[in-house]
Amino acid sequence: MAKYEIMLMVSGQLNQNQAQAVNDELKAVFGKTEITEEYLGQKTLEYPIKKEVTAHYFNLFLTSDGKSVHEYKRLASIRTDVLRILILNTEKEFGYRASQNAKKVALAKQKQARYNDIMKQVQENGYFQIKGSKRNSRVEKAGAKEVWMLREKFGEDLPEQKIPVLRKVNLTRKPTPNKSSENKQKVEKQA
Repeated sequence: MAKYEIMLMVSGQLNQNQAQAVNDELKAVFGKTEITEEYLGQKTLEYPIKKEVTAHYFNLFLTSDGKSVHEYKRLASIRTDVLRILILNTEKEFGYRASQNAKKVALAKQKQARYNDIMKQVQENGYFQIKGSKRNSRVEKAGAKEVWMLREKFGEDLPEQKIPVLRKVNLTRKPTPNKSSENKQKVEKQA
């Protein structure tokens, strides 16, 4: 016995009572199995299926064995007024398996509590501030180019920050390589 979710699309040319009758005929395969049914309404399809543009949607939730589900699928595929059918074994889905694992449930609760704390702080302050050590934060460390821009903006009197003192460097001038001058000297000596 496994838990299944079945999505059934019945032709939109039928009225709601006829579509419900088709659904009831197909549900008879399961016998006395407890079935939770949702009628999702008649909706327009994104693209035509079997030359139909509308369909009645039904969602079924049940616990059954594989043979009856296979028979349900066989009967639904025979009927011409059934456009599509989707059968999901929810016990094989990762979400269901994770909800049965105590460690994953505890971890999810912990993450949700952390998220709620962050959102509460954002609503109260308008921003979120990370608590704890900032020594590994890349944002806290200013690069040489950033320090240069600060020195240009504020002059030598920088705001009270721990910024390493750098000598002013002309960023637009390209340094000349020393190797080329050494090569010229060697060529002159050989000549």
